[in-house]
Amino acid sequence: MEFLQKQPRILLFTLGFIQVALVAVLDYLTPPDLAFSIFYLFPILLAVFSLGERGGVLISIISAAAWFAADLMDPNVSARWGIRLWNAIVGLNFFLIVTYLVSTLRRTQAKERELVEFVVHDLRAPLTNVVLGLKTLDSLAKQNLPPEQKKLIQVAVTSGNWMATLINSLLELSRMEGGNMKMELGSVSAMELAEQSLRQVNLWAEEKNIALAQEIEPGLSPAAADGQITIRVLVNLLSNAIKFTPEGKTVTLHIARRDNRALLFRVTDQGPGVAKQWVKRVFDKYAQVEAGKANALPGSGLGLTFCRMSVEAQGGRIWLESEQGAGTSVMFTLPVAGD
Repeated sequence: MEFLQKQPRILLFTLGFIQVALVAVLDYLTPPDLAFSIFYLFPILLAVFSLGERGGVLISIISAAAWFAADLMDPNVSARWGIRLWNAIVGLNFFLIVTYLVSTLRRTQAKERELVEFVVHDLRAPLTNVVLGLKTLDSLAKQNLPPEQKKLIQVAVTSGNWMATLINSLLELSRMEGGNMKMELGSVSAMELAEQSLRQVNLWAEEKNIALAQEIEPGLSPAAADGQITIRVLVNLLSNAIKFTPEGKTVTLHIARRDNRALLFRVTDQGPGVAKQWVKRVFDKYAQVEAGKANALPGSGLGLTFCRMSVEAQGGRIWLESEQGAGTSVMFTLPVAGD
């Protein structure tokens, strides 16, 4: 649909008209007891998504006229022309209802994206100021405050950074869905990705008494990736792992060469695991189950969706392996730079 929306309107209209003509011919050739006319919805929906509401209305009218013509010329239909015209009018009304419903849905989705971007932008600026203020306070108070108060400031800084990460992820998820997200791909060190992502979640892991381990295969080639986006992906995955890992356990980040063209990133926790019916659905938008159960996935249901879309936008893939009672591993691949 994104490709079609970039094409000239006359080309899209011609394509819709050809589709209507094809359906009309098939409608004429099929028996009258076979409701082939339902397939007029294909060019109508194509017109709505690529040309908008007006294009959908125009193609709906053409489709109803083609339906009437095919019905009128069919010698196998015994109904009088008035009945055939009535059927075409009923069909036109059905086509217009579908057109208006789909158009309204598209407008609602567009407004939702605009609202998300508006809210995120308004939240990001004050939050950035709060984090900068806390960082300044932290640097000024290093020698004047007792350790307990220093740790409170560090917790506030870490929480502010995490909130900023969530806000940026929400904004970028909206942009990805709209096809407006540009990746700044470059050559990124796997060690640098691991160190920066682990540093952002280290304090939270300490609070929960969870150990963080890293297993980095030596001599790895750099990844062809957007460094900041990939760090956010890793922070999301590490945060989820920490959330579901009991105290005293370990969360492990493993990075290795998958083959000659890709690196494999794996985040493993020692939590309760995920039920089998959720393994293939956790990356869907808003996918979550009730909190408090062994297979719970509480939260907004957007974090893993952001991870999936980010990884796929960089030419990789992401998946999850889990066994209830034995922990969960989330893995994704990224291309190797220069391959």
